[in-house]
Amino acid sequence: MRTEVGIVGGGFTGLCCAYYLSRKNYHVVLFEKEAGPGGLARPVPFLDTEIDRYYHFICRFDSCLLAFVNELELGGAVKWRRTDMDYHVKGRLYPFTDPQDLLGFKPLSLWNRFRFGVSMLPFFLLSDWRSLDTIPNDAWLIRWGGQKVYDIIWKPLMVKKYHHRHREIPAAWVWGRTRRRSRSRHGFPRREVLGYIEGGTKTIIDRITRLVRSHDGELLDNQPVVDIRKLEDGFEIRTTNEVRRVDRLISTIPAPLTADLAPSLPEDYRRRLSELEYLAVICPIIAVDGQIARNYWTNIYETEIPYLGVIEFSRLNPDPGFQGKSVAYMPFYIWPEDDLWSASDETVLSIAIKHLEQMFPWFRSGQIRESLVHRDRYSQPLIQTGHLHRMLPFETPWEGMYILDSSMIYPEDRGLNNCIRLAGKLVSSHF
Repeated sequence: MRTEVGIVGGGFTGLCCAYYLSRKNYHVVLFEKEAGPGGLARPVPFLDTEIDRYYHFICRFDSCLLAFVNELELGGAVKWRRTDMDYHVKGRLYPFTDPQDLLGFKPLSLWNRFRFGVSMLPFFLLSDWRSLDTIPNDAWLIRWGGQKVYDIIWKPLMVKKYHHRHREIPAAWVWGRTRRRSRSRHGFPRREVLGYIEGGTKTIIDRITRLVRSHDGELLDNQPVVDIRKLEDGFEIRTTNEVRRVDRLISTIPAPLTADLAPSLPEDYRRRLSELEYLAVICPIIAVDGQIARNYWTNIYETEIPYLGVIEFSRLNPDPGFQGKSVAYMPFYIWPEDDLWSASDETVLSIAIKHLEQMFPWFRSGQIRESLVHRDRYSQPLIQTGHLHRMLPFETPWEGMYILDSSMIYPEDRGLNNCIRLAGKLVSSHF
C-alpha cells in the first residue's frame, strides 16, 4: 500500500512537492483553499488570455527553474529578451541599466556615480554571504557606496518595501536579491537579458497538475483546511468539506497560518511560527492602448508614490493575447494595519493611475482598457538581521510533519526558482 502524503497549500511550492513526491510513488493529497492551484503564481483571465496575478521573470542563473522546465519537457517555452530599466527621480526619468547609463545619472555627482559603480562589486565578487547576516543593510551599503548613494539609490527602495522597518533587513538579503538580477547582465556594456515562459506560469502549473494526476495524486481545490491533528499513526486533516487521514504531512502555507491550524503543536514551537511577520501586497494590473512606461522596469525614488515600481510586463512578454496593448503591474507592499489594505479596489487603482500620469506625461487614464487589483495578506516575510540562526528547519516537533515557508528562502527572495529548489531539497532529504 502506498504511503499517503498530505500537502496543505496548493501554491507553487506545494505543487512542486506534489510533483517530486509523485515521482517517488507516494500518493499525494493536496489541499488548496482557492478555486485553482498556483498561489501567488496562479493565473487569472485578462483580455483574451490568462495572466499571472503577480509578475514573474527568469534570470540567467535560475538553474533550478531552468532544469525543472527541461525535466517537464517545457524548455522550448522559455524565451529570452533584452530588457531595460529606468529610475524616476524628482520628476525625471533616467536610464539605469548599464555603466553607460550611470555616467549620465545626474542625481549623483560624478564622484558618487563612481562610488556606486564600485559598490556593486561585492554583489559579483562576494560568494560567502553568511558574514552579512548580522549586518544591517544600510550600514553595509553606506560602507561601500557612501551616504549620498544610499540616500538616492537604495533607501527609497527599502523604505517602499519595508517602510519603518527597513533598517532591520540584513545586508545578506540585499546581496541575494541584487546578485540574482545583476548576474543577468552580461557582455559589454552589460545589457540585461531576462526570460519568461510562453503562456505564463500557467504553462508549468498545468503540466505539473497533469503529471501528478497521472500518478493518481489528488489536487483538491476549494478545500480550505481548518484543523490539523496528530494521530498515533498519521495525521487528521479537517477541511470545510471533509476529514482525511494521511500518513505524513507537509505544510506550505505561511508559518503563522500553520500555527493557527495546528493548535496542539507544542506551544513554544507555535509561538516561533506565529512570531514571523509578513507584509501584505496589493497589485493593480492595467492594460492600455499605447505606451505606459518607457522601459520594462521603472524604479521610483519618490516615497510619496506608494508603489515600489512600474513593471511593464508586455515589454518582456509580448503575449499575443494582450492584443498589442501595454500591460503593467504596480505592486504596493504594505503592513496590514495600513489604511490602504482595507481600501477599495477603485481607490487603489485611482492612486496608481494618478501617479502614472505624473510620472509619464504621455500616459492618460482614458487609454486603460482593462484592469485588475490583486491582494495577498502574506506576501513578503520580514527577514531581520540574524535570520540565519532563527531560520526554521523543515522538521516540526511532530514526527512525519514538515513545513516549507518563504522565510526559509534565504539569502535570496521569493520566486519560482527558489520554490523549486526548496521543495526538491525537502523531498530528497526526508522522503
